[in-house]
Amino acid sequence: MQIVSNFTNADLSAFYFDISKDCLYVGAADDLQRRSTQTALFHILVDYTTALAPVACHLAEEVWEFFGPTRRALGKTTDSVFQESWDQTRSEWNNPELAADWTALRKLRSVANRSIEAARTARHIGSSLEAELDVYVPLNTRLGQLLTKYSKWQTCDHNNVLWAKYVLTFCFAFWEPCVESELCKVCITSKVNVHEVGGVETDGFACEERIAAFDTETPVRVVSRRSSLHKCPRCWNFHSTEESSLCGRCDDVVARQQ
Repeated sequence: MQIVSNFTNADLSAFYFDISKDCLYVGAADDLQRRSTQTALFHILVDYTTALAPVACHLAEEVWEFFGPTRRALGKTTDSVFQESWDQTRSEWNNPELAADWTALRKLRSVANRSIEAARTARHIGSSLEAELDVYVPLNTRLGQLLTKYSKWQTCDHNNVLWAKYVLTFCFAFWEPCVESELCKVCITSKVNVHEVGGVETDGFACEERIAAFDTETPVRVVSRRSSLHKCPRCWNFHSTEESSLCGRCDDVVARQQ
């Protein structure tokens, strides 16, 4: 139970749920990333309910009954959680390479958070969304290539998931990129730029660390500064070119709803 509790607090609540709120709250109803996140959340709920059923039987039954309409629509038609198999995971969800990528990204997020906190302490920013990050890393390393990949608007191949040791792989198996850099979502900032280490640095609040990932240590320096753009009144990201105006993404979503 302690392992489950730690995973709930550290991996789901403090990380996956945190970085998923933007697309769930702001994205269009049929947005691919929003739908893929909902799919991941459904599988997480099913796995949690069946896994906890032997030790929290009444709670598990109440949860199973509560989301009955949704699970029945998605093929889970049993009347009781105890009619389901205990292990709902699939072998094809095991992707150690993808899990290693996200482990490295979480370490980068930790460095970024310290840089952002320094800027917040100095009252240069309020929330992390006010920050723009510049990340300096050797681009020829695997970590540098990973950060470059996630800093661009491109499709990433997230096809596999795993529940326990590589559990974050599970969360991101259904992750589909949006029009923003994925590093923005990981760090919960409005913009992230990736540069070659040793280049001309911008002014700001710096934090550096050697990140242990992919069987090596890679030096990373993160500099945070206040974004030059304006806050979007709908999503609160600093993506708007004019004050009190919607950013491009929100403008598109609102237009499609009319």
